[in-house]
Amino acid sequence: MMKCFALNAAWASRPCLFAERHGRDAHATKDSHAISRILAIFGILLFVHTLAAQQTPPSSGPATQPAEIILFNGTDTSQWIYKDGSPCNWPIADGYMIASTANIETKEKYRNFKLHVEFWMPHSSDSTDRRKRSNSGVYLQGRYEIQLLDSYGLAPLTYQDNGGIYNNKPPDVNASLPAERWQTMDITFRAARWNDTKKIEPAKVSILLNDIPIHKDATIKSNSRAGDEESPEPAPIRLQFHGFAVRFRNIRITPMP
Repeated sequence: MMKCFALNAAWASRPCLFAERHGRDAHATKDSHAISRILAIFGILLFVHTLAAQQTPPSSGPATQPAEIILFNGTDTSQWIYKDGSPCNWPIADGYMIASTANIETKEKYRNFKLHVEFWMPHSSDSTDRRKRSNSGVYLQGRYEIQLLDSYGLAPLTYQDNGGIYNNKPPDVNASLPAERWQTMDITFRAARWNDTKKIEPAKVSILLNDIPIHKDATIKSNSRAGDEESPEPAPIRLQFHGFAVRFRNIRITPMP
């Protein structure tokens, strides 16, 4: 009798075991469905991301640098004219042009820029009188003259010396080389700021003469004595003929924003 009771009890417990196993299976099925849904969502997101990546144009990388313009390459003066618009006919020899007859200026007009000029001053006089020294000039926008002068060994410096901002400011140091040697000038110019026809901020310039800083963000208060009047409009670069056979080569400009 006891054996039958035990057997019956064992069979009676079978539904509980079945229910427990069934519950585990149900939970497993739910977990499996949840995982499937998560995987499906992940797959959709991955597909969308891949599609977007394919449709997005590739990055152009760093901003494109402004293009450098060759103003004189040693072979022709086609970028230059006289003030009246006629073609420049400064003589060319051995890769340089020689200042003669009259000032010249670029055909194109510029606002903000970086300008590189190489020049050679003929020997003229050992006098400290600047008027007797070989002389020329680079006019920024035809308005602001950066003086070119045989200033080697001269002191104290004035705005009439090599690299001076004419009528405005002398160079900070004398970085001139002796006459009859090629010199370099690198100019960074920011034009005056205007509100319609009213100037609200003066032009500024930084200059390296023979790789030595002679002006750093210097203020140009007004146009030079022989320069054109200030205005909001861009204007050409001008090279001066001041009676001396100054040579120029490797002239290039980079317009800036």
